Amino acid sequence: MSGDPGLESSAQRDSTATRDRSAVVIGAGLTGLAAAWRLLSEGWQTTLVEASSRLGGCMETVELEGYRIETGPNTVIADPIFDRLREIAAPFAPANAFRPLEEPILAAAAARRRWVVFQGRLQALPASPPALITSPLLSTGAKLRLAGEPWRRGPDAHSGPDSGPDPQESVASFFDRRLGPQVRHRIGDAMVTGIYAGDPEELAIGAAFPKIHQLEKEAGSLIRGMLARRRAAKRSGNPLPKRRILGFPSGFGPWAEALGDAFQRAGGTLLRERPVRGLHKLPSGAGDAPRFEVQLDEGDPLPAHQVILALPQESSRNLLQSVNQQAGLSPLPELLPNAPVAVLSLGVPTSAIEVPLNGFGFLAPHQEQRNILGCLVSSALFAGRAPEGRTLLTVMIGGRRRPGLVQRPDDELLKLVRDELEALLGLSTGAPHDFALLRRWLPGIPQPTADWFAHGEAYGQLEEKLPGLTILGGWRHGVSLPDCARHGWALGSDA
Repeated sequence: MSGDPGLESSAQRDSTATRDRSAVVIGAGLTGLAAAWRLLSEGWQTTLVEASSRLGGCMETVELEGYRIETGPNTVIADPIFDRLREIAAPFAPANAFRPLEEPILAAAAARRRWVVFQGRLQALPASPPALITSPLLSTGAKLRLAGEPWRRGPDAHSGPDSGPDPQESVASFFDRRLGPQVRHRIGDAMVTGIYAGDPEELAIGAAFPKIHQLEKEAGSLIRGMLARRRAAKRSGNPLPKRRILGFPSGFGPWAEALGDAFQRAGGTLLRERPVRGLHKLPSGAGDAPRFEVQLDEGDPLPAHQVILALPQESSRNLLQSVNQQAGLSPLPELLPNAPVAVLSLGVPTSAIEVPLNGFGFLAPHQEQRNILGCLVSSALFAGRAPEGRTLLTVMIGGRRRPGLVQRPDDELLKLVRDELEALLGLSTGAPHDFALLRRWLPGIPQPTADWFAHGEAYGQLEEKLPGLTILGGWRHGVSLPDCARHGWALGSDA
């Protein structure tokens, strides 16, 4: 574990030896699984508590009619944290387990091809600067404006300890200012849709895309900043890694379950279908007395020296209200907004699709006024996702700007999706589908608005006031799976 932040220093905890001390992790999504493994590996007696019967949170895989369907994430960007988790858990996973702890696999080369809806039709996203020059997505004027980005001055630095471009600036304003309105409406909006299903007018650039914000802060330009980082990496002998898109042979859901199975075999305690009803700070005692009590739906409470919350923001806020009051702090801030999303998976004959889509899929920018956010061609990404001669399509509906669509009846959503796919892909009206599987994700994807910074400060103060408490989750540290895994492993430090 060389190079990893120390367990105690990462969460500003005391330096008392951890052996024979108890930790409770609440929530068994990827963040909670990574945190539980980290604690167990450091010698803590670790209990992982999950309210549902299933592990993995948004990582969910369904086998149906010969299809392997991901109702949550379909792919992940390669990150060393997945190798680390497998490395530490694999010795405890039996070789012939029903849930194998598989190595990730590389997505097909077709995954590099992506489209956006433009003027009612699919248009390929440029994959290189030469492709951008010839792309009809942008006018000549917009291309010239984009080419001038390295020489465009940034805003006047705002005052404060973190001087430089304002991290609370909206994503829409940032794109308009640096890259131009056309790039924002036709490309940037699709990027925001694909990650957050959000509204660029609401999201804060420093919270939603901190790496992009940092480029301007460091170099005064996105293009200059990217070139400077590449030169620095080359000089150091460590060139920037190529962006690799991965998945797991059996899917994300089984991989999460395998992590949980191995956790139990390694000596951890896993409690499924055990909702947590309360969290209480115990009176300060001498020596190694537990600091907290975790009250489950039934039975005796769990005493704990360390409590790690890895829950959606509303569940975390509800549990933390009492300890926040005990700590004498101001009331916790109101919830960040969410973007509800419905995911409709559809299995259809490949021959029924008129527009060939051998690629990742497409996104629909808001100005196109479509009734869907986008569509993944899931069967083009990995082998074994659909029977021979069939195509697995995964369609996203709703989002921050059209949340009401998510609550429509199932049959209405199916018709809506079929109509959109007929218009955009030429999916035959009369072509039967093998199945239609609908999954509603509610309340949805947390939106990192300008209020995100105040949330971080408030919950950070609570952690400082109550040593042993760590508050994790996509609403605090980023919604991507690598973000969740890295911050779970690092227990909330800047991973």
